[in-house]
Amino acid sequence: MTDQLLRNIERLAAYTAEHPELRVAHHFLYDLRVPKDGKPQFVVMGVNPGETPHDWVIAPEPTEETSRYDFHDEVGAGRSAIRWSKAAQYFLSHADYVLAEIFFWSSYDSRIFRQRFGPVAKSRHLPICTDMNRDLINFYQPSAVVLPGLTYTRLVQQLYGLTHEESIKLNGVRVAERYSDGSRPWIFTKHWTAAFGFSRQQREVARNSIADAMRSPNSSPLNCPVSVGLHKK
Repeated sequence: MTDQLLRNIERLAAYTAEHPELRVAHHFLYDLRVPKDGKPQFVVMGVNPGETPHDWVIAPEPTEETSRYDFHDEVGAGRSAIRWSKAAQYFLSHADYVLAEIFFWSSYDSRIFRQRFGPVAKSRHLPICTDMNRDLINFYQPSAVVLPGLTYTRLVQQLYGLTHEESIKLNGVRVAERYSDGSRPWIFTKHWTAAFGFSRQQREVARNSIADAMRSPNSSPLNCPVSVGLHKK
């Protein structure tokens, strides 16, 4: 962990304590490396962290998932976290990654999110998330930024100044979108843990779109792993 990222985590903890609506969230997520001692080749950016009733049982006070401290460490990951980890292994072909979020604070679902924080795009807390994510990306210099979910493509494009490069479709269905920040590709895919509407063939196309990004001229050659390809598990 660099001094800059540690300062960001400390600032987030203080920032959370200053805002009552953020203290209602179980935790914030920022700079969570997988594995902990890995060398991330991807930044994986979700919308915001999930939250379960069990989280409050194992950690009754607002807490964090960061490189400084992860509340799961003492009790182990729950089923949803394990499911997410397996999906990440598949779509990233077992590469190391670091987790980030468009919005750092947790909620049970989108309805609870709106009740707590209002619309994502209008949140007064979004600028601090965007600034700190830029710090994270600048530090890790990933080969690509990968975003599971297509709903907030336009918002992320605006926040991070992305240029659209390609829409990836299968039989007329949009499976992935490719953007660039001028230094690396950003790949949006259908949400990895979608219960319905994400066929096996679509999942393969989404995974291949991420692998293709690793061979892009804009991906960072220092971080581009030779092991990521189009092989099937």
